[in-house]
This record gives sequence, C-alpha cells and structure tokens, in this order.
Amino acid sequence: METKSFSELVTEHLMKFEKEIDGYFPSLGEDEFACLRNPSTANAQMVQAGTGVQEELVELQHDGFARDLYSEKNLCDLWFAMCNSYKKVAEPAIQALLLFPSIWLCESTFSVLLGIKSKSRSQLKTPEHDLRCAVANVSPRINALVAKKQAHPSHYLRLLAYLRYVVSLISLFV
Repeated sequence: METKSFSELVTEHLMKFEKEIDGYFPSLGEDEFACLRNPSTANAQMVQAGTGVQEELVELQHDGFARDLYSEKNLCDLWFAMCNSYKKVAEPAIQALLLFPSIWLCESTFSVLLGIKSKSRSQLKTPEHDLRCAVANVSPRINALVAKKQAHPSHYLRLLAYLRYVVSLISLFV
C-alpha cells in the first residue's frame, strides 16, 4: 500500500473540490462580460441578435460622447448615464453590476444578525432595532440628541444633594 505525502493529499483534495465547484458554478466565458467591461471594444457578434441589443451596442460603440464617458467615469456611473439612451444594453449591465453589492449587503447583514441573535438569545427581545442600527450607514448624532433633551429637575436636585453629602464627608476628614 502506497502512502501519499501531505502535499499530494492536499493537491488531490483541491482538485476534487475544484471539480465539485465547477458543477455548481460553471465557468463563464470572457466574451459574456466584455460588453459590460468595455462597450467600445466588445464584439457585437457575440451579443444575441434580433432583440435590438446588438444594434444598440453598435450605436454605442460609434457614439463619441459614450466613449468620453467611459474614460471619465467608473462602470456603474457609465451604465447609469447610458440607461436612457441605450436601454437594451444598459439594463443587463446594471443588473449584472448590482448583483455583487446586493449579495455583499445580504451576507454582511446575515453575519450581523447571527451576532445579535447569539447575544440576545437568552433575553426575550427581538433584534429588528439592533439590526437596523448595526447595518445602517448613518452614524447617530448623539450630541444633537442630548442637546435637545432637558434634564429632569428632580435628577438635578438629587445630584445636588449627593454632592452636598460628598462635600460634608470630605470636610469631616480634612
């Protein structure tokens, strides 16, 4: 019986893993996203004919304003700017580009939810408000919120009485 080295076992495992992943996620050809990355150099013959997309792509490739926008803006801004002029080409590009940030938001929200649920599982509370605060991109303006609130007079009187008590204790020892 032949014994395999550790590196051979790892290599074999990774090869099997790669085959399994290819079964779930077949590789996409380079030509499928060429139009998305650089519409001016994409091959119009690779786009589905008869739907108007091919014609719009050819028009887009000959549009000088679009070429200038491509050199000035990032891909998302370019396709949003082209959405009105070249709707049939821009909509699939926008859908493909928005897929990645939306997946990232879902994954990060789920991770935050797992953290909140594990912390609050022993407590009888719902995590909706905590989740909303944890995922939001807006930071609270605590100073503005505190400035709008007025301390209750009874709290002020209690604090004043406590401070008098502390001063009297200090004066006993001095």
